Amino acid sequence: MNVSLRTKIMIVIAGVVIMSSIAMMIFVRTTVSEKLFSKLQQRGLSIAIHLAESSVNAILTEKFYALEMMLKEHRSREADIEYIYILDNRGVVLAHTFEMGFPVDLKSVNIIGAGLAYSTQSLKMGGEDVLDIAVPILKGETGVVHLGISKSHILKDVNEIIMFMNLIIFAVMACGLVAAIVFSGRITRPVSELTKAVKEFGSGNLDRRVRISSNDEIGQLSDSFNNMASELENRTAELERINSELTILHVVSTAATSTMDLDEFYAAVLDIFVEGFLGGSS
Repeated sequence: MNVSLRTKIMIVIAGVVIMSSIAMMIFVRTTVSEKLFSKLQQRGLSIAIHLAESSVNAILTEKFYALEMMLKEHRSREADIEYIYILDNRGVVLAHTFEMGFPVDLKSVNIIGAGLAYSTQSLKMGGEDVLDIAVPILKGETGVVHLGISKSHILKDVNEIIMFMNLIIFAVMACGLVAAIVFSGRITRPVSELTKAVKEFGSGNLDRRVRISSNDEIGQLSDSFNNMASELENRTAELERINSELTILHVVSTAATSTMDLDEFYAAVLDIFVEGFLGGSS
């Protein structure tokens, strides 16, 4: 299967554009997601640390009702906070914001290891993606604050950014494909013309020349071809002239050996020169 040079160039350029676009899409999605989730975690961690510091006095004085009111107040202020709860150092729930009662399976979520300032874990709560952040209270001696912050807003922002980037990438791909068509045409057109000229020249059309005006390698190749064609045409004309002269000399020598009469010889030679030069020029 023969594939033209233009097709090959278009395939290569289109492949590079498509692969670059896909790589850019993956890079943007990964980078944006990591950046936004990092900000979400920092914000949630900041709130959880503030709650851990603010709850010390209420825990030590066993004012658990006031503690629960404080948690609910914080949750009402932040639309993306799904829940807040506090466990003591024995795992007993001291306060929480769940309206339907505390989910027992959350007690084992995010057990903070010794020496850790906080820990995080992704959860699924009622179809909602939640980032659970746990912060120790007084280094864990008093208890642990758990804050669940929704990822839905972040995912929505990521999807909107990705959609916008997809539009840009598709536009870049379209421009790249158009550029591939134009660029391949500019390369292959002079090459095709040069190839056609070489074929015609090889078939005997010594007047054939290539009209390509450019300073690149193709233009230099075209100039070389034109110079070679001119030189070969001149050499061919020179060989024809030499061949004509040799033919005349051969005929003259044949006439000289075939007659001994000078008048006949001169007449024969005159006819030869008239036919050779005047006939050749006509």
